[in-house]
Amino acid sequence: MTTPTDTTILPHSADAELGLLCSLFLCPGDIFNTEEMARLQKEHFHIPAHALVFAAMQDLFAEKRNIDRITVTQLLRDRKQIDQIGGAQFLAELFDFVPTAANWRLYLATVQEKRMRREFLQMARNASADGFNEVRDVTAMVADYAQRLASLVTVGKEKPKRSFRDAIMDKLERMESDRENEDMIPTGLELLDKESPLRKGDMPLIAGERKAGKSIVAITLAVNIAQRGKRVLYFSLEDRESKVVDRIVAGISRIPIIRHSAKLMTLGELSSMQRTVAELANLPIMLRDDLFDLVTIAAVIRQEQTQNPDLGVVVIDYAQLIQCDRKKTDNREQEVAMVSRTLRLLAMETGLAIILLSQLNEEGKSRESRALENDATAMWRIDHVYRGKKGQEEKLDNERMLVVPWQRNGGSNVAGKVTFLGHIARVENYAGEEE
Repeated sequence: MTTPTDTTILPHSADAELGLLCSLFLCPGDIFNTEEMARLQKEHFHIPAHALVFAAMQDLFAEKRNIDRITVTQLLRDRKQIDQIGGAQFLAELFDFVPTAANWRLYLATVQEKRMRREFLQMARNASADGFNEVRDVTAMVADYAQRLASLVTVGKEKPKRSFRDAIMDKLERMESDRENEDMIPTGLELLDKESPLRKGDMPLIAGERKAGKSIVAITLAVNIAQRGKRVLYFSLEDRESKVVDRIVAGISRIPIIRHSAKLMTLGELSSMQRTVAELANLPIMLRDDLFDLVTIAAVIRQEQTQNPDLGVVVIDYAQLIQCDRKKTDNREQEVAMVSRTLRLLAMETGLAIILLSQLNEEGKSRESRALENDATAMWRIDHVYRGKKGQEEKLDNERMLVVPWQRNGGSNVAGKVTFLGHIARVENYAGEEE
């Protein structure tokens, strides 16, 4: 058939676009009601005439009107677009382009794939031009394009729109099928799993004063989560990779870091260390100690999720060390607020749980920014001191108080002891009696 096209030679398939449009003519209700079609937009069509026809059909469907040759022709006439598609004759020929709508998913996949190629080529052109721009910071520029490439993979995969009724019925189905907690990520610490469970899309804040043991808690959670099958991406901004590995190995082998030398270990400890290394070698943990700016960290998170769909948790140690571009008029408070807001939105977008560490000041508030507390879904505070009901204080040695002062989905001021084994960099469930 004769198809009005432009002369730009970019990846596209005129036949796939026509096949999809014809399929929509043949079975509009069956196809438009699918999840795949809920993500399709007119921008997926390269040929302008096809985009106009699809937009008309999409609007008719949204208004619950019949979709056929007559209604589409009339709507395009009303919009004064009929001549832009080549006249009513084009629609008449389109209606008979394919004999059946059975292959519409194949046509759709081809249309989506061609659009992705066009987007990639446009991005490559922009990157080529930016490469000659000596003014732009090259690190920020590369990180920006890495983020765009990661986002490109999700083109056409946006979450379909759902009504409130759909959400309510989904809630009922989850309860009836005992799937209510399917988005919960076990941390291995009973207090958290019971009173403040970690869920997909959450951003809890591990907070504490200097030397309270925040990193040890974070590493313990990362290992516990990975041992339960969830992949963990760990950003260490304060310590080098080797130090993080030292702590992980000490916690599993129960051999203090200071004795990690064949000359200092017994034969039994050497055997235990070999078993530990063999176990940890296959643990799904990815460590990064080379990234410090916000744009790059966000881009790497998206990239890792694309490459590893089993990624479930991101740990960032710690928030105040993340750098981001800021105007000269901005202060550190605003910079940390940007970090907090970006990571919170990223957790919502990706469905990943992002555990963020933060140091507290003497008043027990997050340093430099209240935004961290405003954006977080919960605070998990590590405290050296046990505060009794009568106001007495007791400095803890081999224990810590794990306190949940507030959270969005549970009670406030929840607290309990955990066993703190600083010499092997590990936190465990408290085995003694709570007072």
